[in-house]
Amino acid sequence: MTICIAWKKGCDMYFISDSRLTNGVGGVLTDMGTKIFKIDVKIFNPDDAGKSNSSLSIKLQTSFGFCFAGSYLNGSLFADTIEEILSNIQAIPYSDISIENLSDIAFAVYKNISSELSKISAEQGLSEVLFAGYCPVTGDLKAYRFSVEVSTEIIYSKFVVAENDFPLLLGSVIAKQNAIKLLCNMSDKYTIFHIIRELIKDENIETVGGGIQVGVFSLGEFNVNGLMTYEILEDEFGVNALKENYTFRGIDLDFNNLEINSGFLNNTKMFLDPFYLERTEYFDQIHNELDEKNTKAGLEP
Repeated sequence: MTICIAWKKGCDMYFISDSRLTNGVGGVLTDMGTKIFKIDVKIFNPDDAGKSNSSLSIKLQTSFGFCFAGSYLNGSLFADTIEEILSNIQAIPYSDISIENLSDIAFAVYKNISSELSKISAEQGLSEVLFAGYCPVTGDLKAYRFSVEVSTEIIYSKFVVAENDFPLLLGSVIAKQNAIKLLCNMSDKYTIFHIIRELIKDENIETVGGGIQVGVFSLGEFNVNGLMTYEILEDEFGVNALKENYTFRGIDLDFNNLEINSGFLNNTKMFLDPFYLERTEYFDQIHNELDEKNTKAGLEP
């Protein structure tokens, strides 16, 4: 399982998730699993000559996004398949390219994949998906929830996520219960980023762990962003120092590593900095403690 949270902030929408993958019986497979995906959408103009897509002019290009909780095989197969379908659409003047119709196509893919996987892995082959994007027709940002219920038969459901449904939680029961409790503590200094960090650190929630990954819908596009975090290190003299870390989908990226920056290339990936205030307070605290030590030792601060 996992924990995924979606919420609205102004005109933007955020997806956030942990990065742990488990085997369904409590065993951790990896703490670097992708839970949030960007889906490129390309709609080509009609052409009677039967040209390949590389020769067709593009009518519209945008990006959708989705996050999921449940079977990683289900989620990754859905990502790969729907990416290929939605990035190769040819539309005639009467085609319905609304996000409502495109989400119906995505839901059909979701059902087909889930149906096949459930024959082999039963409920372990199923997942719950939150699929969203800006409508190519209206420009409105819309989100849809794909879910499945297993009783005497498998029942699939697709719902439009209403404004009052946010924040929306996907994942294991215990993770969602704990997240709901923590949501009551939200403030300017305690955000959903802090909540998911607490859930990741909670050893009682075995299915949640690893790093934080985040996707943002803004200005007509969806992007999976990196994250700036920090840690407090202590040197051999007992002096604390603050180290800034850059991660992407829970994977540490050390931009001081010459191999990552090979060929004098500059990485322009956007990294969000949700712990800025907290990090600044720690930084000031460390420097104040260092100044006090220097003063007691008779040194200039």
